[in-house]
Amino acid sequence: SSYNTKNGTNLVYTSYPTIDGDLYIPDTTSAANNTCGGYWLSTPEYRNPDTVLYVNSNVSYDYYNDPNKCARPVVALSSDIQVEKIDGVWTVAVPEKTPVPISSVNYSNIGDYIDLGNNIVGTEATTDDWRIFYKDGDGTVYAILADHLPANQVPYLDGLVTNPTEKPYSVWSTNRDILINELKNTTAWNSFANGIGTATGAPTGELLMNSYNAKNGTKLEYTSGLSIGGDLYYSKENYGYWLASPFAEDDNRLMGVSGGTFIACYPSYTSFSARPVVSIPMYRQVEKVNGIWTIKK
Repeated sequence: SSYNTKNGTNLVYTSYPTIDGDLYIPDTTSAANNTCGGYWLSTPEYRNPDTVLYVNSNVSYDYYNDPNKCARPVVALSSDIQVEKIDGVWTVAVPEKTPVPISSVNYSNIGDYIDLGNNIVGTEATTDDWRIFYKDGDGTVYAILADHLPANQVPYLDGLVTNPTEKPYSVWSTNRDILINELKNTTAWNSFANGIGTATGAPTGELLMNSYNAKNGTKLEYTSGLSIGGDLYYSKENYGYWLASPFAEDDNRLMGVSGGTFIACYPSYTSFSARPVVSIPMYRQVEKVNGIWTIKK
């Protein structure tokens, strides 16, 4: 089609025509091409299922396992692409990505990384600190810390205990209700939201199960003894993380995740971790670049 359009001919490739022009014939004088015996066409030779068409000085065919033929990539440009010709060369204008409301995130994006602009987990980048956890019916999106929070970053709060030297990821309390209330204390945890929304120190059991069910198409209810799967919910080796939800059958226990993804009830003095959650309002603008969602402030 290209050759006929350019040259005003009506050649048919099945007749193996001889063609000319540097657009179609490899330059075998160049170092890159002098060992290339033509380039493949992604079309089989209609009479023999083991042969494929190729171009050298003409359209021909050869066996598909010939190591002396080359690839020649083709890019299809959509009709709305903008171009300009400068010094005889056409240049494609790469369009800028348009941010969209974060409410456009859907359940298939649960588990994606989202960059809130703060570095918490200790790597050099800010792109691996948070993951999309859930979107509720109002369009609010919840992001959860991608790892357990180091104890030395837990806010100082009366009633919470940390010992970063001996227990580098643990926070606990001698009182269950104090621990739950402080994990839900947005005033204390909002610095983790980086001005984007509000934060707490842990997900509730309801939020965890909403996330899991939305991601997996299930209808599970969180109960002590439930095991769930997936790296988004996985607890750190030798550590669990708290859920800011009480265990209804024992005034001294609350819910947590440990042993991988095992949900159970634990005393408030257990050496578990905080895992902050940021609530991002539906009007926040985001764009996805290289697989990472980025908040536009």
